[in-house]
Amino acid sequence: MIGYEQQRLTELGHPELFQRLDWVSDTQGDGAGFDILSFEEDAHERFIEVKTTNGGVGSSFLVSHNELEFSKEAGDQFHLYRVFQFRDGPRLFTLPGDLSQHVHLKPTGTVANSRCDKLSSPFADGAAHEPIQRPAFSA
Repeated sequence: MIGYEQQRLTELGHPELFQRLDWVSDTQGDGAGFDILSFEEDAHERFIEVKTTNGGVGSSFLVSHNELEFSKEAGDQFHLYRVFQFRDGPRLFTLPGDLSQHVHLKPTGTVANSRCDKLSSPFADGAAHEPIQRPAFSA
């Protein structure tokens, strides 16, 4: 998508803005609510979230709560770049602004990861973890 943005900015007559482009999810991590900081023709910021699937144009994709909220806050400065059929010849469409105005949202739950620094177990002191013995089942 960085190459796509370089081409877009060049076609707008502002190749110099490409030097200011930032792949935020790579340089700062995934918490910003968008992946790429780019620019509009008037040099205003454009916040880009990229979603990629191998499926067709109607295939589902995951959106985090943070991305959804950021799309509302950023308004017209937010753009979702939806890449589909990635494996077979990538295609693209964009959705500007508040994502909830463009897509059907279906809550799917929250993923939980253990915080190792908060574990309370007999093995938290660095002792080796014991293997779990599976019970024997009779056929």
